[in-house]
Amino acid sequence: RFVTIQGGTVSGGTVLGAGTWLYGSSGGTIADVTVTSGGQININSGAIVVSNTIGNGGQYFELAGTLDSSTTNIFQSGADIKITSDGLGNYGTVQNFSVGSGVGLRIQDGASGSNVTVSNGGTERVFNGGITINGMVLSGGNLLISAGGTGKGTIVNGGTLTVSNEAYVSGVIVNSGGLAAVVNSGVIYDLTVNNGGSSFIASAASLSGTMTLENGGQATIWADAGGTIIMGGSTNTGLVVSGLASGGTLSTVISGFDGTSGGASDGVTIAGLSQANVKNVVNSSDGNSVTINLVNGSPITLNIPGIGQQQYVEFTKDGMLFEVCFLAGSML
Repeated sequence: RFVTIQGGTVSGGTVLGAGTWLYGSSGGTIADVTVTSGGQININSGAIVVSNTIGNGGQYFELAGTLDSSTTNIFQSGADIKITSDGLGNYGTVQNFSVGSGVGLRIQDGASGSNVTVSNGGTERVFNGGITINGMVLSGGNLLISAGGTGKGTIVNGGTLTVSNEAYVSGVIVNSGGLAAVVNSGVIYDLTVNNGGSSFIASAASLSGTMTLENGGQATIWADAGGTIIMGGSTNTGLVVSGLASGGTLSTVISGFDGTSGGASDGVTIAGLSQANVKNVVNSSDGNSVTINLVNGSPITLNIPGIGQQQYVEFTKDGMLFEVCFLAGSML
């Protein structure tokens, strides 16, 4: 059930069932074929593959050529596209391509993608040496970058980017309705979260470099996230820190923290911290950090360069909100 097309033409017919492959090599043509239910089309460089339908359960493997917006092939819901290698040092690419509803795209084994858009209901996975550059994730779309995968310059417009298992992404922009989640030892470098966007950095995941958190954006980070968060605006209260309710030091530096008064300044929420657990709040003598002393004897330390001696504290259902205050008498 393995047919190789090299210098010939296959027109029409169906490739159906697991283990059934149609292999297009240089000079071969595959046209008007339906692939479904575990059947595969494997495409090498130089093959002509046109007007085929990849249906539910059908697989389309790009081994060394390029899949792009000029394709006349139709990918229906349930189709599986894999951009990979031919095992001989040649790598497939996908570019200027849209992943539609129900369609899955995998980029792996040294293959690459550029300007890929993941639409509502579509999923793109990048792993095992794969890389995606300058992609976009629309509302309802999902981009997952995992072990050995790399992402650069992704824009998240309402969809979800998930980074895990020591994968590395950089230059991410999250706009309104979008989410960038970094979990399970994933690493994100230089992230911007705009108004209406959100990000999540879990325990053991890392922020390398900076996150710019604009006013109206939301970011929840774990205490060991690292890196630097730059707070945009002067009334930005979108940052939530988890993992400090019983004490500890936030490894992330908070920059651009300012404001004019309680309720009109930047703020950081310490998740799960109640007023009954706080003894007092002390600013460092050099004005670059804050220590929240807990009743249990453990301190919480926040590194906020330039904070000075100002502080304003209030408690919400989510935890303790620490804000800037330049007015005397507004202490805890």
